[in-house]
Amino acid sequence: MDTVLRAGKIVYSQACWILALKDFASVLTQVGRDSDARHMIKLADETISAVEHRLWSQQDCCYIDVQESHHIGGPYKTLTQDTSLYLIGITENTHDDKTKGTRYKSHIQTNDPREMRAKSTLDAIKSRIWKDKWPLITEADLKSTGPWVLKPYFYHNHTFWPWATGIEMLARSRFDRVEEYNILLSKLASENEPHPHAFYEWVNPNTGKGDGAYPFRTGISAVRIAIADIFWRNSQKNE
Repeated sequence: MDTVLRAGKIVYSQACWILALKDFASVLTQVGRDSDARHMIKLADETISAVEHRLWSQQDCCYIDVQESHHIGGPYKTLTQDTSLYLIGITENTHDDKTKGTRYKSHIQTNDPREMRAKSTLDAIKSRIWKDKWPLITEADLKSTGPWVLKPYFYHNHTFWPWATGIEMLARSRFDRVEEYNILLSKLASENEPHPHAFYEWVNPNTGKGDGAYPFRTGISAVRIAIADIFWRNSQKNE
């Protein structure tokens, strides 16, 4: 989120790196560079270990950004919706997939401490970020933004983003939070067709009015991936 002035140790940034390493390892495996692939996975595992050590907050019961900001005067913690991308990163298993269609296989085993932490993080996102069942991109109004100064409920400042909601849906699918997944999906789809909200870049949660780019393809793609994931999981359960 380019206007949020995030600096420091950011969960979302670590998740992007983890997913990039895992996907690159998958490519390397396909071209027979197994040694290089193993090195990428080692880097991903080291990053996951660092997140578990530094960005898990026992006090907050969730993974959380530890930000550093000159205008605040020191480090502070924030919870944002895109933290859920880390939960996708630790369940992504592309480098071990040998057959087509198994991209979304989870490699977190039962009783893995990360499973407990992931579910606790999803609970925190629901209790702290959802506003009247609207999932918002930030936990509270941003007091300082830049380079674009944002008012509350505008752009990245405490609004509803279909793209980030698609990511959260995918994370909830990975941990079998189907009821919560359906609540989020209801904001983006009706029984027979996509809801107009799904096509906007962002939506004001007070007015329900969409804004920004339209159609916003990143949002549509994220929602499509989340829907494909839960269909795949249901098909696996029925086999």
